[in-house]
Amino acid sequence: MENIQPETRTLKVPAGIRPERIDRWLARQLADVSRSRIQTLIRENEVTMNGAPVAARDPILAEATVTIRLPEEQGPELPQPETATLSIVFEDATCIAVNKPAGLVVHPAPGHPGGTLINQLLAAYPELRDVGDPLRPGLVHRLDADTSGVILFARTPEAFVKFQDQFRKRQTRKLYRACCPGIPSPIRQTIDAPIGRHPSQRQKRSVDGTGAKEAITHFTVSRGLASGKAAELEVRIETGRTHQIRVHLAHIGHPVLGDTLYAGRQAQLSGAKVQAPRQMLHAQSLEVTHPVTGNRILLEAPLASDMASYIEALT
Repeated sequence: MENIQPETRTLKVPAGIRPERIDRWLARQLADVSRSRIQTLIRENEVTMNGAPVAARDPILAEATVTIRLPEEQGPELPQPETATLSIVFEDATCIAVNKPAGLVVHPAPGHPGGTLINQLLAAYPELRDVGDPLRPGLVHRLDADTSGVILFARTPEAFVKFQDQFRKRQTRKLYRACCPGIPSPIRQTIDAPIGRHPSQRQKRSVDGTGAKEAITHFTVSRGLASGKAAELEVRIETGRTHQIRVHLAHIGHPVLGDTLYAGRQAQLSGAKVQAPRQMLHAQSLEVTHPVTGNRILLEAPLASDMASYIEALT
């Protein structure tokens, strides 16, 4: 087998350069290498300045020689089957709809290679391997790990293309249930506010964030809870931005209860006799057009027991 040697790049720092962290300077010099990878290489002692290893925060030195070794990156491993009990709400030769429990990650990601819904589905439906992205086989859309409810997977490449086309053209109908502190006024609202990456917190999204794209959420207050201190909402989204409902409800001052990322001090109701066990958000139904028959099908997932119990306790 051929022994592939790591690529080595040597850069000469110009004279008179202003003081700056070396990881930031390198990120600007190496347009094809991300700053996060540069930081990883620094931790692995693959970056030297004048022959000595550096830390990411070390200042770049004028006229120094910086050397960076770039070992070939290994691609991510394909997800492996893991046997588990699945809650199937619909199944035929073209697709599978699952009632995903809260806390279950949908697909493998860096730092979370297994224990996901896709790992579980591959054990029961190995044909998913040939559908869509090999790292996320069959996956048509997503749900956050702590959101429960219906999620759809395609079983054939043809169905995958048709479902994705429906989502892209906004021909699906997605309905959620949520709980929030306070009772929004008016009780029927449309939130039309673009969502992008949070400018400083990588795991968050924000209204008018970096690279913001159109995001539209409609909601109606179903009923008041906790003597008017909270509300149960019926939410419909036209778009499917990451964390859309959570970001939009937080934006209007009524975040999803139990949402530790966006709700802050409002994550729990003050004085309530029960605590929200996780973000109180459930994907109740998804309406799509069947890729073969052309008929509309309604995929529904009964409310998760922890959310049902929480609502009951606040009623």
